[in-house]
Amino acid sequence: MTAALENVEVPLPTVRPPPPEEKQAEAKPRPKKDEAKKLQRAKQQQRQAQKEMAEAKLQTQQADRTAATQTTSGSTMSSVTPARWKSRVQAKLARNARRCPGSGTGTAAVRFNFDGSGNVTSISLSRSSGDPAIDDYIVSAVRRASPIPAPPAGVASYLDQALTCTH
Repeated sequence: MTAALENVEVPLPTVRPPPPEEKQAEAKPRPKKDEAKKLQRAKQQQRQAQKEMAEAKLQTQQADRTAATQTTSGSTMSSVTPARWKSRVQAKLARNARRCPGSGTGTAAVRFNFDGSGNVTSISLSRSSGDPAIDDYIVSAVRRASPIPAPPAGVASYLDQALTCTH
């Protein structure tokens, strides 16, 4: 029996058979996943680019504002009016001179000089309250308030101010 099978010729296929349908179904989603990932990456890059553009635009606007407020000499000019600046200084001084030492209450006037940055450079008592402890307290309150808000252009480098403290 084996002799008859030895001479049998088996034809070899010339064309490769198509893959089973299951393999084809598995192969298709992969490109879709890859395309989805590429699309997601592209969207992320687009969002990042938009965010960077918005930040750059904001920085440009801020730089433009800063450049617009600078004078020709390069110093920054305050947009606050002298009256508004004085009001801010008075409020800061008043916060520092609220409570008098001991049981006294009094008002004293001081004159103080300041530089362009608002640092108080000298203080003198121009009118006494009648109580040396209150006078000293008010002078020290002005010292504690330094630096005051930076003065706008055109403001004198000194200020006369009456301060009241209460117990």
